[in-house]
Amino acid sequence: MTNANDIPSGYEMTIGGDIDAAEVTNLIVAAETDVDGLSHMTPSFVNMLLQAPDVDMGAGALVFRHRTSGDIAGFGLFRHPEPHVETVTKGWVHPAHRGNGLGTTIVQWGLELALERIPYAPEDARVTNRCQASDADTAATTVFVDLGYSIDRHEIEMEFIFDGTVSVAPIPAGITIRTVTSDEDVEAVAGVSSDAFRDHYGWVESSWDQTLERWANFRAMDEWDDDLVFIAEADGKAVGELVGVRTHGSTTDTGFVGSLGIVRPWRGRGLARALLTHAFAAYRDRGMRAVALDVDADSLTGATRLYDSVGMRPVRSETAYLIELRPGTDLVQR
Repeated sequence: MTNANDIPSGYEMTIGGDIDAAEVTNLIVAAETDVDGLSHMTPSFVNMLLQAPDVDMGAGALVFRHRTSGDIAGFGLFRHPEPHVETVTKGWVHPAHRGNGLGTTIVQWGLELALERIPYAPEDARVTNRCQASDADTAATTVFVDLGYSIDRHEIEMEFIFDGTVSVAPIPAGITIRTVTSDEDVEAVAGVSSDAFRDHYGWVESSWDQTLERWANFRAMDEWDDDLVFIAEADGKAVGELVGVRTHGSTTDTGFVGSLGIVRPWRGRGLARALLTHAFAAYRDRGMRAVALDVDADSLTGATRLYDSVGMRPVRSETAYLIELRPGTDLVQR
């Protein structure tokens, strides 16, 4: 495990313990704004990250502080979702402390934890660790490459700006669309999402219990709103879902679509377009300036073509970097 000799000079490192979500939010906002010119981070989203079922708060959160000022200088988070075949290391460094080795130490710390999780992965399964950063963050890219990571995938943030009325696509025959009203509805959304995203980059089978834990954690966010979560049903069975949240984090004049999924037998009928434009209309009625979402740039389901066709445009991009820790059968959808 990372020890005192590995800590960059002038800093103190704490692993685990109580984390101040507001303090971490301020750090992340400063770091992301320095790179991209803006940040959508909120304390609510930070709390969701910290309380995720795949985060061990005793060992999976790292804070750097400047020895003299006591200011938070860096933050790292390690996630190990079931079945532990692809762990994730996330990290942020305050712009005032860039170039001092904090980012490298966070990634190395995540690698050590990832190696410790290998015995928990299924026998003969490939084991990897993933990091992700804005394409504008050249310093992070250098850290990843220097430590042996390679590019695995690209993600695009897209945005639809309201400049008039919204053209709501017709709902396919035999389908009804409604908002969620109960815990059971949210479970139905979770089930559709799990089914629909099986051919999506990064998907890996996990237990239903952990899936429900993740969705309960998501629903606990301040930005969650049942009236922006839509279920598409055929003969009383959920076949599509769209999960919108009130705002794109701190950007309060922009809504955000966190998930849009259609089960395979119902694809190609215009249902995704109907759900998406239905959500656009709901955001328009709330007086929003725009709606944003993130999409896999190489999506096999044609998601980017759909978003292009309804008038969404790219605003920023990120790249996922991967390092193989053990060869074997890859259980992660690529």
